[in-house]
Amino acid sequence: MSQPIRILQLLSEASFGGTEQVVYDVVIRMNHKSFANDLCFLLGPGPLGDRYKTRGFKVNHLYWHIWKTPVTLFQFYKLLKREHYQIVHAYGFKANLMARVIGKLAGVPQIISGLHSQYPSVKKNRLFFWFDRLTLPLTTYYVAVSRAAVNYLKSQGYPSFKFRVIYNGIDPTAFTRFSGDRHSLRKRYKLPTNGVPIIVCVAAFQPRKDQETLLTTLARLPTQNYRCLLVGDGPQRQSVERLAQELNLGDRVKFLGARDHDEIAQVLQLADIFVLPSRWEGMPMAIMEAMAAGLPVIATDVGGTGELVAQGETGLLVRVGDVAGLAREITRLLDDPKLRRRLGAQGRERITREFSLDKTVREYEALYEELAK
Repeated sequence: MSQPIRILQLLSEASFGGTEQVVYDVVIRMNHKSFANDLCFLLGPGPLGDRYKTRGFKVNHLYWHIWKTPVTLFQFYKLLKREHYQIVHAYGFKANLMARVIGKLAGVPQIISGLHSQYPSVKKNRLFFWFDRLTLPLTTYYVAVSRAAVNYLKSQGYPSFKFRVIYNGIDPTAFTRFSGDRHSLRKRYKLPTNGVPIIVCVAAFQPRKDQETLLTTLARLPTQNYRCLLVGDGPQRQSVERLAQELNLGDRVKFLGARDHDEIAQVLQLADIFVLPSRWEGMPMAIMEAMAAGLPVIATDVGGTGELVAQGETGLLVRVGDVAGLAREITRLLDDPKLRRRLGAQGRERITREFSLDKTVREYEALYEELAK
């Protein structure tokens, strides 16, 4: 019997984010007789690492800090030499640089760079692009989660042969498991039970998610007959909460904080509209989850979002920072329950048909088998 392909998944933090959740979902579902995945995190322990350990995966932490970079690089080199991985799959800028340079020095045959977001402007990230282009020959492929991210880098002179696209996938049944009704869910979250439409946004409070534009839009809506739930946490949460107070949004906006996967599924099931006003994205898992839950989506047309949301079929797309456009589309869905139901049903069908987690897992397994030959 042939030995399983040895793979190291290299990530920055052992906490759950969009990329980390995708990697976890894929790794735990791979055929463990054919693929032996280990995990390595640049930083210290966290809930994600603990969850891998409970499933029997080997987890390594490098405890990287800027002042101990040489030590970290040497530790990583020793890990690679000791374990003889056939493939290192890295996610994020720092992880990619380490995997490329140290991986090649340690003799790892194949290095994969995960491309899970569309890079911001070249003008603002010239050093990033310089290092990335300099080390590009050391990586076998960029594996991107959207064609938009690939097209952007190709427009900056990156060669086409360096890219593969594997879309993120989810298990849609995870967002329809709640056996109760929406009335009881609304009571649980202390929301009106008289049919007031519920808008939800699930996103970390970071500049690129731009919750400020959503709040500014809500304050200008011609109707106040709605409630908006903001799910997530992050460095900008306090400033966004202050903005909600300054705009006198009162009880129309509720901050739920970070919630686990099951709770997010419940929040999506009690809602009527999903909004994500991001300034840039890769392939947003939050939109996938909302579509799987049967919600109509209003989102900015950035990154891979347009590959998920078919305009007028599964949701509505607006320009970044377009308060008037966002207000128009939110009002349109608030006023038209039939349109909400149609877009939501078509979105769920699209996710089930084209973005299943099983399909994603099969494509990663096929890629790893190809590279290990």
